[in-house]
Amino acid sequence: MPEQLTNYQCPNCNGPLRFDPVSSKLKCDSCGSTFTVDEIDKVFFEKNQEAVSVDAEKKQQENAEKAADIRGEVTEIGWGNQIRSYVMQPYTMVKDHRTGVETGNVDSVMDGKIDIFINGYLKWLSLGCPKGLGGDDE
Repeated sequence: MPEQLTNYQCPNCNGPLRFDPVSSKLKCDSCGSTFTVDEIDKVFFEKNQEAVSVDAEKKQQENAEKAADIRGEVTEIGWGNQIRSYVMQPYTMVKDHRTGVETGNVDSVMDGKIDIFINGYLKWLSLGCPKGLGGDDE
């Protein structure tokens, strides 16, 4: 009696396949179909590729959702939607419109000393991002 292969199922009816040593083919007990080993390997390779691509799509979608959560709300880039204003003439001032933090030392901000704005932003986040702190956007 031919040996039953538990790892392989018939692509047509999902029944068990048995190896027939006389014909060197795999035979399905349920529907009577016969397959070569290469045909079965090709079918299982294709099914595996489909499963891998579905897993990759799910992972990519999860990563995109995580990135969107990290990025937060996105607004249109345009006039009036700026986060910070830099005024250099006739007076000097840098103002963060979200948090309301201001400084008159534009040169230090341009040199990279933005700790005042970082601390203001963190405080703003800890307060739950209240609207109206920035003055102009109320």
